Amino acid sequence: MLCLHGYMQNAKVFQQRTGALRKGLRDQVEMVYVVAPHAATDFALMPADGSLPGQREQAREAREPSEHADGDAGLQAAWWNTMGGDILPQVRQSTRFLCDVIRNQGPFDGIMGFSQGAAMAAVFLGLLRNKGSDRLLTTDPELHAIINERAAKPIAWPRFALLFSGFNPSLMSIERLVAFEQKINIPSLHLLGRKDTIVPMYRARQLAVTYFGKPEIEMHEGGHYVPADGPIVEKYRSFIMATTRTRRRVNDASEGGDSSEGTVASEGGDASEGGDAGPARSGAGPK
Repeated sequence: MLCLHGYMQNAKVFQQRTGALRKGLRDQVEMVYVVAPHAATDFALMPADGSLPGQREQAREAREPSEHADGDAGLQAAWWNTMGGDILPQVRQSTRFLCDVIRNQGPFDGIMGFSQGAAMAAVFLGLLRNKGSDRLLTTDPELHAIINERAAKPIAWPRFALLFSGFNPSLMSIERLVAFEQKINIPSLHLLGRKDTIVPMYRARQLAVTYFGKPEIEMHEGGHYVPADGPIVEKYRSFIMATTRTRRRVNDASEGGDSSEGTVASEGGDASEGGDAGPARSGAGPK
């Protein structure tokens, strides 16, 4: 499972902060953590009340000490920075980065994201789902070329999405980009915190229903973090088990197809064989 960290985090921090989740899923999935390709800069530009939609939440997320500060955090990374100019070049670079990760370290059965990482996962999956769209070609030819690049190893579709405290970016440049003709058609589980003061619940719900065809939304009583107590971990396990069972049935039913654990296929997606593991990995079994 490919894991995308939140704003001003990195792979090491996210891996540490999801230790209980990794323990609960260690016999079910291998979790692969990657670092976003941009340095976080919005924390130095705390917006006023009149900021554009999305800016305040981004900056608050970056400055929230209880969730994001770490004495040995290292690089503070971002999938994009909201302030300071056109964000589309950063979205393009993050998209190319994820394409390369999936080709080189995948395939992955699932994708997991927290906060801005959840938003990036939704944008990326939406681009994959609509990669043949004339609208995407007209709106951003460069991004259309990135997502449709013909490579020796094609991009394999994740089979499920597990998203925590995600938010609809609500930025005009992204809204134009992701006015999708087709919603994402893989199973998705969205976790929302009732006490989340960084990403309001309506923004998290908006992400789920805007991007995904049949989102499953679960509430927890905490704030802006990845919940991993016993009952909720069982929910994750059941969700992942159901999606991987579906994958096996699809593979087994394919005439002449490969039903091995390393093959991932989905409607609208490509299939590819597994690659080498990256350095920030945890657990064993399907990814």
